[in-house]
This record gives sequence, C-alpha cells and structure tokens, in this order.
Amino acid sequence: MLRLSVLLLLAFSTALFAADTEVRTTYGPITGVEKDGVRKYLGIPYAAPPVGNLRWKAPEKPASWSAARACAEFGPACPQNVGGYGKIEPQDEAGCLTMNVWTAAKDGDDKRPVLVWIHGGGGCIGASFQKAYEGTPLAKNGLVVVSFNYRVGPLGFFAHKDLSAETQKKTSGNYGLMDMVFALQWVKANIKEFGGDPKNVTIMGESFGGAAVGAMMITPLAKGLFNKVVVMSGSEYVQLRYLSKRQDKLSSMEDFGWEFVKRLGIPHDGKMLETLREMPIDDLLKGEQFTSVIPGALTADHICVDGLVLKDQMHESFAEGHIANVPYLAGTVRDEGTFFASKLKITNVAGYQAFFSEQFGGKASEAMKLYPAATDADVKKALDDFCGDIFFRFTREATRNMAKIQKETFLYHFNHGPEKQKVHPLGIHHGYEIKYFFGNLEGPDFNEVDRTVSNQTMGYLARFCATGSPNPSGDGDKTVVAWPRYLLPDEKKSDEKGPRSDEAFLLFDNPFQPRRAFNHKRLDALEKLH
Repeated sequence: MLRLSVLLLLAFSTALFAADTEVRTTYGPITGVEKDGVRKYLGIPYAAPPVGNLRWKAPEKPASWSAARACAEFGPACPQNVGGYGKIEPQDEAGCLTMNVWTAAKDGDDKRPVLVWIHGGGGCIGASFQKAYEGTPLAKNGLVVVSFNYRVGPLGFFAHKDLSAETQKKTSGNYGLMDMVFALQWVKANIKEFGGDPKNVTIMGESFGGAAVGAMMITPLAKGLFNKVVVMSGSEYVQLRYLSKRQDKLSSMEDFGWEFVKRLGIPHDGKMLETLREMPIDDLLKGEQFTSVIPGALTADHICVDGLVLKDQMHESFAEGHIANVPYLAGTVRDEGTFFASKLKITNVAGYQAFFSEQFGGKASEAMKLYPAATDADVKKALDDFCGDIFFRFTREATRNMAKIQKETFLYHFNHGPEKQKVHPLGIHHGYEIKYFFGNLEGPDFNEVDRTVSNQTMGYLARFCATGSPNPSGDGDKTVVAWPRYLLPDEKKSDEKGPRSDEAFLLFDNPFQPRRAFNHKRLDALEKLH
C-alpha cells in the first residue's frame, strides 16, 4: 500500500511538472525543463525547414502541431565550414531554424524585460547552443532570454541573378537577416506566454551579431519588433556589396554568387537552381570562399544592400540618422585586433609594409607612423593595434551617430581578464566579454573577483534591458559605479538627471571606472586617412 502511494505521488508530481512547464505558442504547445527556478525551452521551431524549394527563400511558418512538443534539447546548427574555429556540432539544414527561451517568470503576467541574443561568427559560422550563450544566469537576473539559429554562409547569404528573378521584389541574399526578422516576429507573438513583455525587447549581438543588430535597426522589416539594442564589437560600418552593381573594387553580390556557382562546376543553364537546391550540403559548402579577415579592410561577403532588407549601406544609414531611435549600448574589448591580426600571417617588416601599402595606397607611410614597426619583432603589436582600431573606430562612429538622436546612449570598454588564469595568447580578445555578460564563468580559472565583475556586468545589462539605462533608478544601489551617458564633444557636460561627460565610457575592470575619449588621438588620425 505504501509503495502504491509513493508511485501515485510520483505520477502526480510528474504530471504537475509537465503542466507547470507547458506553454502554448502560435504553432502549438511545448514543454520545457526546469532547474534551479529557471525554465528553459530549447529547439523550438520558429520557421519551416529551409530545404528543397525553400533553400534560398524567405522563411515560412512551420507546420502546426497539436500534442505538446518536448523542447528539452537545442536544435542543430546551420551547416557550416567551421575550419579552425572549433567544433560546432550537430549540424542539420532541415532542423536549424529553432529558438531557445530561458525564464524564471512564474506566469505570463510577469512582463519581464526580454533579451534576444544574435550570435556572431562572421556570418559563416556559429550556433545558439555554444556554451558561452547559456541563458540561465541572466534569467535569474530578471530577464527572459531568447537565442536562435539562423542561416549562415552560402545557405544564409548566397545571391544570384536567377534567384533574384524568382522573387516579386527581384532580390536575393540576406536570408540570414530575414530569419532574424522572422525570429523577432515570433518573439513578439509568443514571449508573453513565457512571462516576457513583448513591448520591452532588447536585441543584443557580438561581432557579426552586432552588425546584424545594426541591420535590424535599419531594415523596415524589423520596425516595431524591439525597443533597445546592445552592440558588442560590432561591424556596422563594414563596406557591403550591392546586390547587382559593382562599387570600386567590389563586385556585386550577384556576381560574387556567380563565382560561387562556377567554383562548384555547375553550368549556368535552366536547371542551375534546381541542381543547387538538390545538391548535398557537404558538396555545396565546397564552393564557399573567404575573402577578408579584417572588417573594413576589404569587405564582408554576407550582408548586402539588396533593396529589400537593406536599402543603403549601414554606415550611411547611421550617419544620416535613418535608424531605429532606441536606447543604445555598445562597446569593445581591450585586445580586439589580436585574433584578426593572427589570421594575416604577417611576421616581418616587408610583409607589414606591403599590407599597409595595399590598405592605404599613397597614405601608407602616414599610416605606418601610427602603427610603427622598425623591426620584425615590432610587427605583431603594430598589426594588433591596427586591427583593433578598426573595431574601435567603427564603434565610436556608430555611437557618435546614435548620440545625435538618442540621449540614452552608453559606451563600454572591457578590460578585465581572469586573475588566476594564464594570460591567453590573444589577450582579452574579440568575444572575450561574452561569458561575463552571460554569467557563464565555469572552471577553476575564475575566482570571486571574476564572478563579481560578471555579476556587476549582468546587473548593468539587466537594468538597461528593463529601463533603457544601465544605472539604478532613483535611490537605487549606491555601490554601483555610475555609467555616464555618451555625449558628443560639443554638448554640455552635466545633467541634473545623471552623470554625463563628453564621449564618456565605462571601463569594465576591477574596479569599474568612468573614463572619456577612448584612444581618441590615434582614432582621429586613422579617420583622416580614410
């Protein structure tokens, strides 16, 4: 009798657990898993499998379902050429368009601020299930956290004249950006069921993800789908290809796509698209080619100005104020350039001089004065500094242009590394701060100081998502270092509503420190050379 009672109790508990986690989305009910007060729903389909005739088409709605769907595991990544960037598995084209949600909300009436994460990876690699992006710590800080996969590489950004001819708007490419818009539409329609506020959505991304956030700020397709943005080491100012016209040394994206097909050895005939859509993914990826490792030095062969998703270059839209006027938080890390400089494989003065001549032409000698390298031993630092300054300059220009229209504009510079960990060969490199923003400091290399820095970082982020300012409101926590707004040099330097100074930023370190005019002399000089 006792055993029967125990079994009945376990059965009741299991049923209650399932009921507690069940959520009804627009396409059907789902169940998640709960641990330490946080419910997580992983691998939720937000779009139809982009295969067959849907390969290189705008995302479409998935088929609905009626029985509760278990969403306890991440969906696979979009197939990609990972190369030397680590292991990203599993991969599957049919199942890649999935969404993940972490929430500690008790019910749909909590109306918690929502943070939507867009992963980086140069538009060619990456996935939402990478460990640094785990959303539990931020959910415990009061946010409903969302991440998702989108199409990358040739599946996400291949453009071709024949593809353009298929569509009403006569455009192609930017499928990865269309996935992002579709994901944001899903968030707006469904996030209330997870305890999130559909009217308080922040989108955040790093590297290519930061550029994607910039694209969402510009495209009319994403209007009204978010309320704040966070750009981490973004490259909104990279030169984009145009869909069908050449610009200077850059061929059009359609011509770039033509070369892709040529590399695959497929004849340009009436069956070309059919052949491409039937081609096994491993064979298709063999046509991918990377032409730039330095943002802005050449170009990024992913996002293009297609006339539908993007009507202008992103840097032009920012400069002209044709962007979403929402609270804006952006920043960089100390050693932004080391990763990219290492990919150049330049180790001597001759190679360094040739590289600067290629980048700056007749102004190469002036540029090399900014980044001097008299001996081979000096070359690494010169290239590290130059590659880093590209990101610093992009971020400064974007932040300046945002500050012209949005008073809630904030800039950070991340300078903290683990005290116990051996110094990474690349230093505090591109993407290093992500684990601190997400609170995912695992392993013995991190100590209490590191976790304190991470907790403070999450606090700034959570407040920004909630209110549009990273600072405590009213008589909030007096121990929090005030983060001054970013003001242009010709604006006033104080404000009765809070601390402000011209071109101010917050240095993320132990301790956090307000500073101003980051690296301005060299950035000013670099700006004059372009």
